Amino acid sequence: MNALVEDIRRIILSVSAQPRQAAITTLKGVPGRGPNGFGIRFKAWLESGPSAFSEPVTVECVDHMSDHGIDVLVTGQLTGTRIGVQIKSDNDVTAGEFTSKAKAQLTDAQAWGLSEIVLVIACQPTDKHEKTYLHLFNELQRWPKQEILICLPERAAALFAAFGVLMVPPPRSRSWPELLAKLGQSDIAAILLDRWPKITPTSRFVAPREFSAIADSVDANPVTIISGPPASGKTFSALQLLMRAFEAGREPIWIAPTVFQPTAGPLTELSAPPDLKTRIDLLARKLGVTPRLPPLDATEFAAVALRPTSTVFIEDPFGKTDDSYAYSLHTYSFFDFDYFVELLCHGKPRASCRIIVTTREALFERWIDERGQNGKSLPDGISVITIGPRSYSPRGIRDLAAKLLREGNAGIADGVVDEAAAQLASPYEVELVAYAAAGGSAPLVALQDYKDGLQRTLSGRLVPVDDGERLFLLLLAALAGNGLWKSDFAAHFAALYSAIADGNADTVLASAQRKYRVLFARFLGGGTLGMSRWFHLEPVHSTVRDEIKRTLSAFPSFLETVACNLPAMVHPLSTQTPAAIGLYLLTLGAAQQQGKAAAAIVSVLMALSYTSPHAYQLASIWSTLDVTVREMILSGLEKKPALLPELVAASGTKKSTFPPQDAWRMVRALLGDQLGSKRMWPPHPHPWRFVFENISTMPADIRIRFDELASTRPSVFIFAFGDAIVEFWDASPELWRAALETPAAIDSEHAQRRVLPTIIRDWEKADQRLRDLVRRQVRNQKHQIRAILGTWALIRYEDDVDEFTPIVNTIADDADIRVPLEVIDEGVGDDAHDQAFVERVAARVDGPSAAALLSRVAAPYKPLSAWRCEVTKSCLKKGGRTGARRRGGTWAHLKPRSRARSSL
Repeated sequence: MNALVEDIRRIILSVSAQPRQAAITTLKGVPGRGPNGFGIRFKAWLESGPSAFSEPVTVECVDHMSDHGIDVLVTGQLTGTRIGVQIKSDNDVTAGEFTSKAKAQLTDAQAWGLSEIVLVIACQPTDKHEKTYLHLFNELQRWPKQEILICLPERAAALFAAFGVLMVPPPRSRSWPELLAKLGQSDIAAILLDRWPKITPTSRFVAPREFSAIADSVDANPVTIISGPPASGKTFSALQLLMRAFEAGREPIWIAPTVFQPTAGPLTELSAPPDLKTRIDLLARKLGVTPRLPPLDATEFAAVALRPTSTVFIEDPFGKTDDSYAYSLHTYSFFDFDYFVELLCHGKPRASCRIIVTTREALFERWIDERGQNGKSLPDGISVITIGPRSYSPRGIRDLAAKLLREGNAGIADGVVDEAAAQLASPYEVELVAYAAAGGSAPLVALQDYKDGLQRTLSGRLVPVDDGERLFLLLLAALAGNGLWKSDFAAHFAALYSAIADGNADTVLASAQRKYRVLFARFLGGGTLGMSRWFHLEPVHSTVRDEIKRTLSAFPSFLETVACNLPAMVHPLSTQTPAAIGLYLLTLGAAQQQGKAAAAIVSVLMALSYTSPHAYQLASIWSTLDVTVREMILSGLEKKPALLPELVAASGTKKSTFPPQDAWRMVRALLGDQLGSKRMWPPHPHPWRFVFENISTMPADIRIRFDELASTRPSVFIFAFGDAIVEFWDASPELWRAALETPAAIDSEHAQRRVLPTIIRDWEKADQRLRDLVRRQVRNQKHQIRAILGTWALIRYEDDVDEFTPIVNTIADDADIRVPLEVIDEGVGDDAHDQAFVERVAARVDGPSAAALLSRVAAPYKPLSAWRCEVTKSCLKKGGRTGARRRGGTWAHLKPRSRARSSL
C-alpha cells in the first residue's frame, strides 16, 4: 500500500466515531461545501498536522463547476501521489438520483489520476439516509480502479468535531484502526469501528464455545476452517485471531471480495448479487504477480499471499449462495488446499504461515462431497471446526445485549434487555437489533422489525410437496438440539417414512436435504470433521422453526398418521427420540382430543425413564393441551410414574403451565411412588420446589404425609427434602426444620450430601441454626460426612475466609487420612487456599498415604503447577508410588490411626 494512502487511512480511522444519536445532532445542517462547509474545515485540519504525513503534502479545495468529482485533493510533493475526498451532506443524500449522480462523480474523479478516493458521508445517520447510502456502497463494490475508503456518518461527525483543534499525528500502534488500515478493508472498518465507537471490537466480542479450540488449531495446523451457518460469528472470530496475530508482530492478510453490505441475518440469500462474479474476478486479479491478472497457479498465489510469519484470512472461498458456488474463489486453478498444506508443513520455508478460512457449512459440505466423488479426502493438516447459534451461552448474549442497548440509552430496564436477548441467538443478531435501536427505535420495536424482516425473507421457501419433505421438516424441528449419532436421523426418518409412504427413504431424505440445505445447520461434535461422534441437526434460526410449525399445522392428517406410528419406534435404547417427536406433535395440535393419535403419543411418553429432559417441554405446553389428553397423561403417570420426578420439578419453573390441581395431583402420586420404592434419589433440581413455593396452599392429605415422614423417618425425609428445607428455611414448618437436627439425619451420609452443600453455597443467608449444624459436623463420627464438609468448605473458602479457615485446617489435620484425601480427590484447584490445604496434608503423609496423595496431585492428563511439582517431589521422597490409587471405593491399606474400628 502506498505510504501516503496508508497515512490518510490511519488519520481518519484514528478518530473515534460518535454514537449514532450524537452524530445525528452534530451533522444536522452541516454543508458539504462552501465557506464554512465540511470540505474547507477538513482542508484546514489536515494542513494543521504536517508531521502526520510521510512526505510533504499540499491540500486544496477543488469545489467548482469542473471539479471532476472531488471536493478536497491531497497531493504528495515527493511522490506525486494524489488522494481525492468526496463529501456528501444531507442535501446530497436527499436529492434525487443520489446513487447515479455519485457514481458519475466518482467516475469523473478518475481524471485526477488518484491512488485513493475517500468518500465521506457527512449526513445525519437516520434510517432513511442509511438505506440510501448503503445502496450506493453496494453499487461501488464493482469499482475496478482503486479502493474507496468509506467514512460513515458516525466517523464524519467525529472528524467535524475534531476540526476545532489542531490535528495530532496518530501514534503507530497495533490497534484495530491500524489493523484495518493495513488490511485495506474500509467497508468492514465502517462496520467494526464506526457503529460502536466507544466499544472496541475486542470488548464486544463474545467468544463461541469453540474459540479456544480454533485458536489452538491455528497455532498447530497449517489450515483452519471455521464452518457454520450465516451470522454465526465466523468472520468476527477470524478477525479476533487476525488481531492477535497482528499484536504478536505477524503480518495479517485478508482475502475477500469487497462487499460493503453486511450479512443481513441468519438466513442465506436465495441468490448472490448480480455483480458478485465480477467482484470475485477483481479480487483474483489482485492476487497475482502481474498487475490486473490472476495468479497462473498455486505457486504464484503462494508467492504473493502465503508469506512467512503471515496469518492469511480467506473469507467464503466457496461463495455465500448455491449459485455463487460455481464461480467463487475455489474454482480458480491457483486455489489448491492440497498444495497449501504441503507448502506450509513442518520444515518448509513457509511453515510459519497460517491460513484461516471461513465458510458456510452447506457450501463447504458440497465441496467435500465433490472431492469425495473424485476420490479425494480432506488433506492432513486441515482442521475443521463448526460453530453456530448454540455456540453462545445465553449469559454471553444477554451481557452483550445489555452493553450495546444501553450504549445509546443507559436507562433501558433489565426486563427489556432480558426479553430481547431471549429472542436472539447470536452476537451478530444482537448488534443488528441494538444498532437499529440506537437510531431512535425502542429496543423491542427494533427486535420485532428484525424478526418481521426474517419472516419476509423466509416467505415462500418452505413449501413441502409430499409427505417425505413434510417428514424431514417435522424431524428437523422436533429433534432440534438433540445429540444424535450421525446415522440416527436417517434411521428415524426411514422408520417413519416406511410407515406413512412408499419409496426409497434414503433417496427422499437426500432430496429434502438438498432442497432445504440453507435452512438447517449441522453442528459436529468433537470439533473436527471426520472425528466427530455425534452432531446436532436443527433449523438455523428460531424463525425457521416457527415457519415449519406454521407450515406443518396445515396437514392434520399427515400429523395424525405420524403420531399413530410413533410407538413402533420405541425400544429400550430409543425412548427419547419418539418422545421428542410426540411432544412436538402435541404443539402442532396432532392430539387435541382422545383418539388413536393421542393414545400413541401418551404411550411413548410413558415409556420414558427418570431424568428425561422432555418433562420440562411437556410442562411448558400443558395448558395448550385438550383436557381429555391431560387426563390420559395424568392417569398414565399414576400407573407408571417414572416421569413424575422431572414433571414435579418442572412445576416449579417459570415456564410451567400446570394448573395447581394438576400439579398437586402429580405431587401426590410422586410422594406415594417415592416412599413406596427404593428410588429415593431426587433429580436436580429437586422436584419439590413447587411444594415449598406453594406450601400455604398445600392440600391437607399431602401435609399430613410430610409431617408423618418428618417424625418417623427423619433421615429419609431430609434426604428427599433437605436442600429444599434449607432453601425455604423461613417458610418451612418447625417440625420439618427439627428433622434436620435429629441424630438420624445428622449421621446420614446421603442426607448430608444434600444438606451441607446447600447451606455452604448460600452461607451469607444461612440461618444461625444451619451454621451451627455445619460447625458441629466437623466432629461427626463418620469420615465420609467430614470429607463432604471439607470439600465444600474448600470450594467456597473465599465466601467467608474467617469461618472456613478453621474448618479446612481441622479437616487437613484429621486423624483419618482418608478425610483430606477424599477432599483432594474431589478436585482441588490451584488457588492459594488449595495449595495451603494440600501442603498441610503433604507434611503429615508417609508411605502408602504419600502414594495416595501423589496420585491425586500429579494427575497425568494436565501440566503441573510449580507448587504441585514440589508436593510431588515430597511424596516421592517419602516413598510414594503412583500405583496406590483407590480401588473399589476404599483404600484397604489406609487405616485410621486413632479412631476405633467401629467408626469406619
